[in-house]
Amino acid sequence: MEAALRSAYQTMTASIRASRARVSLKALRFVRLRFGRATPNQLAKYSKQLADKGLNKVLKSQRSLSKNLKTHIKKLKEIKKNGGKGSSVEKEISNFRNELDAIKRVLRDSLLK
Repeated sequence: MEAALRSAYQTMTASIRASRARVSLKALRFVRLRFGRATPNQLAKYSKQLADKGLNKVLKSQRSLSKNLKTHIKKLKEIKKNGGKGSSVEKEISNFRNELDAIKRVLRDSLLK
């Protein structure tokens, strides 16, 4: 949970810096999502899932997210090939990456305890 608080603090300080520099928060959020950084809500979601449902459910979530990520990457390549933008697919891809990062961090933290 300390990592989640640290991440929330970093996001908050980044938004303060962005407002000072007159950078849009939307652009900041896009940069944060692009690089596979799990949000505190995602970390809490998978921590709760691990505690309530067990390891098998978290691993099942990881498998399904990986499958969805692969299909969306293929879909994005097809959209780009046809000259489309695919921004909604890009956002879904970044969300899947963030979810997978959250699962990885929750599993790592649970193994360290």
